[in-house]
Amino acid sequence: MGTRSGGEETPPLTVYEVFVSVQGEGLFVGQPQVFIRFSGCNLDCRYCDEPASRSWRRHAPVAGPTGETISTIESPATVDEVIRAVEELENEFGSPGVVSLTGGEPLLQHPDSLRALATVLRETGYEVLLETNASIPEKAGLASHVADAVSADVKLPGHGPHPDDVTERCIRFVEKITGPRVYAKIVITDAEDLKEARSVLEDVVKAGAEPVYLQPATGFDSVPPIEEMVKVATETEGDVRVLPQVHAVAGWK
Repeated sequence: MGTRSGGEETPPLTVYEVFVSVQGEGLFVGQPQVFIRFSGCNLDCRYCDEPASRSWRRHAPVAGPTGETISTIESPATVDEVIRAVEELENEFGSPGVVSLTGGEPLLQHPDSLRALATVLRETGYEVLLETNASIPEKAGLASHVADAVSADVKLPGHGPHPDDVTERCIRFVEKITGPRVYAKIVITDAEDLKEARSVLEDVVKAGAEPVYLQPATGFDSVPPIEEMVKVATETEGDVRVLPQVHAVAGWK
């Protein structure tokens, strides 16, 4: 089960869902996008808003912005099948011009298949945004190849049962991106997260991320007051902003 791109067969992709909505995080907030969400992740963040995507499912919905299912595709899916799902959404809702590769962790997909998918998307007029947990610096070259812009979710020690050096790995990932614009977000669940973020923000900025977003975690009563996050943002040299998950606040998919 593969697909042909440039005459070579590529392995199938474990797709969790394909849908159109409005980007609710980071630099492109408010922009309509098609989202291709992949199954599988190498981390287990306690604030994850899509924990089910860590697991594979056979039938991946193709859905509109309110979550209504238009059709399904069988997963794992070929590049051609994923492209047809994108085209189906385009026929129904118009072309937003940007496709977000998200997850789960999209960089766990086979590199040849991700490259093939990105190539076809660009050939059909789409720009590609890669949303990654940034914890695999060895994949920065692949990210640089497939994306026009990279959203790096820099992890902190308190975000979950992660490797001790997870933050350093994320910073190395950002440093190694060449070509695409890269911006970062750091989710803040509590005062300890904010303290940790303050200690690494300048390193994230120096690594090349612009802007860097402090993102208050959705659904956590322990999130620090806004004035404390504003103070951390303004004390840091570089473009540091504070922005929640707008789609969660608005009730969008």
